Amino acid sequence: MNKRVSLTEVNNYGGSQENGTHYFHRAARYGASDSAQRGPSRCTRRLWSEGVYVDWLLKRHDMFDDVKKAVFGSPPKLYDLDTAMLVKWYNDLTCVFNSLGFCMFSDSWEAMGPTLYAELYSAYRGHPITPIELMVAGERIFNVMRAYNIREGMRREHDDWPQRFYDQPLKRGDETHILSKERADQLLHRYYELREWDLKTGVPTQGKLRELQLYDVADDLLQFMEEHPELET
Repeated sequence: MNKRVSLTEVNNYGGSQENGTHYFHRAARYGASDSAQRGPSRCTRRLWSEGVYVDWLLKRHDMFDDVKKAVFGSPPKLYDLDTAMLVKWYNDLTCVFNSLGFCMFSDSWEAMGPTLYAELYSAYRGHPITPIELMVAGERIFNVMRAYNIREGMRREHDDWPQRFYDQPLKRGDETHILSKERADQLLHRYYELREWDLKTGVPTQGKLRELQLYDVADDLLQFMEEHPELET
């Protein structure tokens, strides 16, 4: 039997995650009545089965099935997520809708994802593109931006919070939490693995850049790193 939880508890599950899990809970704000056709905004203030709530969210969310399974698990849940993969997904998707000229809010849970973006782009350009191809384009853009930042001096140590974020407690209601430096490092390590970036420096690997057919970027970055060997550490 599924454990029954309140909306507040469900939000607390997501609130404990970093970088993007607030998307899960936007859905609960939509709809003006208890009618299932207008959304569960009031329904979710009552007791819900956690499984029903998660199924409702994921069914409406335009995300590739393999990514959903990797992020949310099987059976899906809203805690113990693969947060790093979720962040990577939204990083790439953000590059997609920014490049297409859409508002950043167009990627909210019920709104638009790669499937609809691909349909719109294909109709407008008269040239078919698949959702996967569109997300690869987003990944290419993100890696170009990373390569630029690497050239300007960015490294792994800059992918971090200020020290006071780890020292000062965070309050949520009556609870107090301390951001874990160890946990943040683990998430960053996992994120670099998914990106196929160098785990020590955060530099995109030659293999990843060439896989994305960013040959000029790969050549320029390789030359830059060879000219600045001190940046390898």
